[in-house]
Amino acid sequence: MLINYTIDTPLTATITIDISTADYLPKFEERIKKACKEATIKGFRPGQVPKDLIKKMYGDELLADVLQNQVWDSMNGYLESEKLNTFGSPIAVVGDEDKNIVDYKNPTDMVFRFDVGLVPEFDIEFDASKKLITYKVVITDDLLKEAVNTARIQFGSYQISENVALQGYLTVAFKPIDAPEDIESKDASILLEWFKEGPLREQVLAAKKDDIILIENVYEAFSKPVKEINQFLLNKEGNKEELVENVAFNMHIIEIKALQLAELGEEFYQLCFPNATITNEQEFENELKADYERYFNEHEQAQLNQDIMQYLHENITFDLPLGYLLRLVNEKNNTNETTLNNNVIEQVRNEILQMKIQKENNINLTYDDVVNHYTDTFKNSLRKRADYDTIDESTLRKMIEKKYQDNREEFNKDYDKLVSSKINDYILTKANLEEKMVSLEEFKKITTSRSQNQ
Repeated sequence: MLINYTIDTPLTATITIDISTADYLPKFEERIKKACKEATIKGFRPGQVPKDLIKKMYGDELLADVLQNQVWDSMNGYLESEKLNTFGSPIAVVGDEDKNIVDYKNPTDMVFRFDVGLVPEFDIEFDASKKLITYKVVITDDLLKEAVNTARIQFGSYQISENVALQGYLTVAFKPIDAPEDIESKDASILLEWFKEGPLREQVLAAKKDDIILIENVYEAFSKPVKEINQFLLNKEGNKEELVENVAFNMHIIEIKALQLAELGEEFYQLCFPNATITNEQEFENELKADYERYFNEHEQAQLNQDIMQYLHENITFDLPLGYLLRLVNEKNNTNETTLNNNVIEQVRNEILQMKIQKENNINLTYDDVVNHYTDTFKNSLRKRADYDTIDESTLRKMIEKKYQDNREEFNKDYDKLVSSKINDYILTKANLEEKMVSLEEFKKITTSRSQNQ
């Protein structure tokens, strides 16, 4: 067997595999013998099927399988031994399948040709004049006050009240007026915030227990999608988006409950942060601020990861073998597209950039590196649990290891994520960084804008 490698362009090459009958016929005969032992054919004892019959029935099919395995084994071995700087997968040259006729009765020498994409030559260099912005959300006093109020709502309780409150709910009975027979009376608990702002909402706010309020049009009354109103109030199945006309209700208020905010104090602080010792409001706000910083750091890092790739593209440019890449995508997806999606091109650029940085800087991880990292990540995600201090790290590690043993794809995915994180860490040591403090609203606009431009 002969294997030749020919560079066609700076970005593509051809690998030619010459395979003679002496290379593949012995393996074909071995495959026939195996089939004789495994075949179950009526009229013959198990393992006693004649070779000639197997060849007659399955010869060309088995020969094609032998050839395919031998060619691809040789291809993969060649790529690994020669350390060729390729990407993607080899693609059979169009038309060669018509030249290599698989016929076990008339075996011939064969030639298989494959196109491969070459990783372009480029240097990892950063322009000092181009800055990589890292955003930091400013945690304001107003943001902390809002967080305190949200926590008091979360751990508050609903108490029977004489008056309707904005933060409360009503137990009501809906009774249809002159409605179709399939629309029945219904008891429900509803939040005041479900009502659209307007006269009806003001009327509900001023209501008392046992008041009856007319709802002339449920779609105009509630700030809920048509589908939810139909399911919740009208019990409509089928086309849930269809408006039901001329349905009015009398809403009888059976009970009113208002939200009573949780009182500030050590019991409340313990509910919010089971593993911290907090004795006053200032310490509580400090803990809230630290919690916010951890939360925002995750989102800031996610945004930075996106910006890092954009920064790389702005600093480093190179060409790709677009024709080869289009064929690769069509073969993988069994399509016949004539143009490449920009997202595909960007994904390939990202992979090549990361692959080069990883290779040049020896960024390699072991199985233990991945397990240790995600064990720590898992443990940190449990930090608000009351039993956090008693969590056995070895137990968490065993859970992570079992997940990887049961699903190798999960390990590969986590491995790739951790490698990407290490690559980003390297880029941050080389890039011209500039930290920018922004408000939460500004940060939301930035992330939204980035997402829309992807």
